[in-house]
Amino acid sequence: MTFAKGDIVIIPVPFTDNRGYKLRPAVVISNDTVHQTGDVMIVQITSKLKTR
Repeated sequence: MTFAKGDIVIIPVPFTDNRGYKLRPAVVISNDTVHQTGDVMIVQITSKLKTR
C-alpha cells in the first residue's frame, strides 16, 4: 500500500488493556523519502473539540 503526505488513513488504536481496539482517523505527515524505507509517520486526529 502506498501513502502520500496529507493522506487521511484509518488505524486500529488499542485500548489500554490491549483487549481490543477502535478504528480512528490519522493523517500521514511523512514524505516520499521516508516512505521508500517502508515506514510511514502518522498523527492521530479528531473532529471533536474539548468544551470548557
